[in-house]
Amino acid sequence: MINVKEVEFDEWDCTGEDDAVCPYCGHNNEIILDGEREGEQVETECESCEKTFMYGFKTSVTYDTQPVENYYLEERKRILNRIDRYEIDNEPYTWQKELVKQSNQDLALLDEWMESLIEN
Repeated sequence: MINVKEVEFDEWDCTGEDDAVCPYCGHNNEIILDGEREGEQVETECESCEKTFMYGFKTSVTYDTQPVENYYLEERKRILNRIDRYEIDNEPYTWQKELVKQSNQDLALLDEWMESLIEN
């Protein structure tokens, strides 16, 4: 067996932080995730003291809410702006015609959705 001694460090300083805090020197290391999985322990080197340490990450979910009426009005405005933007040419390209057609379909679906909410 290899002779390894446990290193004392302040777990509270290294848990739940926005950056990976080096357990040796306390430096905040910015980690750019590249295919790692949540809960996986990954080896990295501290940007400051150059000691190797392990990090894991947890993702969290936050929610933004708004009244459905506001969402509907904002989305409708966004779609209408898109239609206006691509209908400005007298002779639009085929892709512009397709975008306008798709936008009109999106608008119809949005209106149907809102009408169904109002009815219920």
